[in-house]
Amino acid sequence: MYFIYLSRACFPRVILGILSLFFGIIYSASSYARNTGNEIPLAEAPFDLINNRVQIRVKVREFTLRFLLDTGASRTVLFQSEKYPFNDLQTIEETNVVFPALDETVSGLTLAPLKFSISQHSFFVQKPLLILDTTPIGNQLHFEFEGILGQDFFNSFVIEVNPKTRILKLYPKGTKLKKRFRTRLKLHMKGHSPHIRLVSKLPWERYAKSKSLLLDSGYPGSMVIWDDKHFQLASRGKDTPQLKADNIGIFTHATFEVGNLRFIEAPVFISANPPKQARKRQGLLGGNVLNQFHYVIDFGSKKLWLSVVGVHRTGIDGGFYPPNNEEYIVRDFNKPETSAVLVIE
Repeated sequence: MYFIYLSRACFPRVILGILSLFFGIIYSASSYARNTGNEIPLAEAPFDLINNRVQIRVKVREFTLRFLLDTGASRTVLFQSEKYPFNDLQTIEETNVVFPALDETVSGLTLAPLKFSISQHSFFVQKPLLILDTTPIGNQLHFEFEGILGQDFFNSFVIEVNPKTRILKLYPKGTKLKKRFRTRLKLHMKGHSPHIRLVSKLPWERYAKSKSLLLDSGYPGSMVIWDDKHFQLASRGKDTPQLKADNIGIFTHATFEVGNLRFIEAPVFISANPPKQARKRQGLLGGNVLNQFHYVIDFGSKKLWLSVVGVHRTGIDGGFYPPNNEEYIVRDFNKPETSAVLVIE
């Protein structure tokens, strides 16, 4: 049997060490709880995937409405209609709402804080917008929904979307879900707008260059390029002035990589005259790309977590959505051009 003798001089240090170890264990346990234990979602709700866009049901007052999940929209929006006039909502001021992908500005009202509910979880949207007249944008959006959940919504939660199970989950800000996902991409925030850096070489480029693209889950297509230099390269220079004068874009296909998934010959639109609201960005990645993944969007940590849905795909569906109802020519960069004739579809 062995005994350890402690002098009076070292006894306080031993007590201090034991206390430090004890509080260290408590802190580690609480840290672990913050990082893993809070994976219980605040809300879990089914959604519909229509034209590559996520639509979820949200309760606003006594109404259950369909909302589009849109990382490209700056604010949460309600659309006024005959069925849902919303004439009795408290308003703060008149405002104009910009839709860059549609090159439209429409009138609206800023509302007082309004209670929203998704599944069992209720929360307040501080300054939602009410669009009074949807006529200018209705045909372009092709919407069958009554509202949009925008960037203010994404700033309030960590949001998990699984296109395979069609389940959306809301978590508190700060929740860590990385253990369940294979790939992490950084969100480059420009204001409240999330951007992805794409480094794949597009077919009209000589070298692969980094491109900053808005992550826009509200756009149903794959990719839009809004950049004069890209348009000049893609139009091969000689056609550029006439195409820009006639506001005729270019529809083509391109192969690129996002996360660990390679998209083969995905539809891409190159705009002749980007909307003035979009000139500070080079383009966008839409729902046709994002929904190939099980993903988590976390504005707070500026992260996009991705796992491929099902088997690794080598292609993407051919859905093509020209923004702004823009006319276009079709150009195939894999074949040598034999004629300067412009084909308008």
